[in-house]
Amino acid sequence: MIVGVNGKPFDDDARLQLARAITVAETEAGRGRLQLLRWRAGATQPVELKLAVLGSYSATAPYDCPKSKRILAQGCQYIAQHGWKNKRGKLEVSIPPLDKLIAAIEADRRPPTLQTTQAFIQTNAKR
Repeated sequence: MIVGVNGKPFDDDARLQLARAITVAETEAGRGRLQLLRWRAGATQPVELKLAVLGSYSATAPYDCPKSKRILAQGCQYIAQHGWKNKRGKLEVSIPPLDKLIAAIEADRRPPTLQTTQAFIQTNAKR
């Protein structure tokens, strides 16, 4: 069980503290090193996870932000490779602009490419 970050036990909302630690770890200064405290078998131990260095969010994020652009590209790449449905054929997500993308892809009957997926999301996210 994860009980803390950066050598300290959680002392507030664990979700927010973990999210902030991930954001720092993903910066160039953080070098992708996420320091966690793990409790297992009655003992607390430090554990380090290696994350991708995505950089820092810009002041205008998600607009004109290299990190946001990388995250979007990675998500689009995943969708292009794996599609939208789980093993039972059910949609994994239901977000209106993404639902439009799914319908367009299914109507086209061709696998989406990274470029077409990213362009569609960027166009429809602004509406």
